[in-house]
Amino acid sequence: MIQGAEAEITIQGEEVLKERPEKKYRHEKLDTRIREERTSEEVKNIEKARKHGVNIPETEKTGKTSMKQDRVKGKPLKKILPSEPELMEEVGKNIGLLHGTGLVHGDLTTSNIMYDGEIWLIDLGLSETTERTEDQAVDIYLLKKTLETSHPEQSTELWEGFKQGYRDFDDSEEVLETMEEVKRRGRYK
Repeated sequence: MIQGAEAEITIQGEEVLKERPEKKYRHEKLDTRIREERTSEEVKNIEKARKHGVNIPETEKTGKTSMKQDRVKGKPLKKILPSEPELMEEVGKNIGLLHGTGLVHGDLTTSNIMYDGEIWLIDLGLSETTERTEDQAVDIYLLKKTLETSHPEQSTELWEGFKQGYRDFDDSEEVLETMEEVKRRGRYK
């Protein structure tokens, strides 16, 4: 079992099980509502994104606070990028598709992107529906910062590859400009 910030992940054969356990520090009714809403929202957002061609493993809600997904048997992108920087263009395309559906990932790092011959987005537990350009800009700013800290020698090349793929998204230039504004304001540093 893998313990995340808000969920326990268990890999069973071809499936990944995700359960949001009780948080004893929260009021019981509030905790139940939060866990149920987050699970429902994550599954709903995944279904919406998949319908629009975003590569996310097939997902099914299995209980009020649990879900299962098809297992991606590849590796986290973080481990592959040094030898395959060209994958960032495909990442850009997938994030452009995601943003085009009116969704943001919410935790867009190279640890939440898998590769098994294809790029797969995983862990949409913080995803949300939004049409705000700033929310999309913050989403990709986190990815840019991740590239700068995890792959400092290649970060410029990786970011350029991402932008190449992301530009398939109609509003990409506006989002990229807004991301630069967010960076200048010092917000989310």
